[in-house]
Amino acid sequence: MRIERLDPDVSSTAEVRAWYDARLAAAKLDLPHDPPPGWRDHLGSLRHGFGGEPQEVWTARVEGRFVGGYVLGLPRHDNTHTGRLGLLVHPDDRRRGHGRVLLSHALDRLRAEHRTTVIGEAFDGTAGETFAEAVGATRALREVRRVLDLDRVDQEESADLLAEAERASSGYGLIRWSGPVPEEHMTDVVGLMARMSDAPTDDLSWEVESWDADRVRAVERAVAARYQRPYTIAARHRASGQLVGLTTVFVKGDHPWWSAQ
Repeated sequence: MRIERLDPDVSSTAEVRAWYDARLAAAKLDLPHDPPPGWRDHLGSLRHGFGGEPQEVWTARVEGRFVGGYVLGLPRHDNTHTGRLGLLVHPDDRRRGHGRVLLSHALDRLRAEHRTTVIGEAFDGTAGETFAEAVGATRALREVRRVLDLDRVDQEESADLLAEAERASSGYGLIRWSGPVPEEHMTDVVGLMARMSDAPTDDLSWEVESWDADRVRAVERAVAARYQRPYTIAARHRASGQLVGLTTVFVKGDHPWWSAQ
């Protein structure tokens, strides 16, 4: 197996396309309930990573044929003891030891960067879960994904819930924006992003995240590079004008009928 570093900014389109084709094939098995990854989203994710954090992209070929690769995110703001690993093996080439070779290579890169923990994700019942168990990974955090079909929402029930929430939140109001955070709200948004670190992390070794305006803008640039559009609703204390909560939905440009919150 030949493993080489891929620079998505200068590598040939054919090289990046080979990765994309393998990702499409894998998604049919590993993410059957999601829309297929879009080309622009794929290219943006390789070039800009998760929130603009540094990352490395490596590809693997056997006899000149692309069989897989991995993306290694290297946090620099906080949790610098970790690396975020996304490992891919084409479905036609699984169960041949390629995944273990790629993992070994990725762990060597982590050690070179003085990282002690690697974090990856896999859905229950997929090849990724089986592989993680086989190589001795420890289940540290279980997440549940919920999907809401907006065409099936009970509008009357939704209106009742909204009215109940408004009665319980007198003194507060909602504001909305799309795209980047307006400058006048940046200080409050930075504070809220830091507070999100209080979400349960179970057995995952995860430090409180450090946020500032530059980091927020870096995330926004990474999102835009993936052709996603953020829509944000924030709760504001009327008397002080302070934002006390927010939620953002990201609409995918390649699949505008699908969004993530």
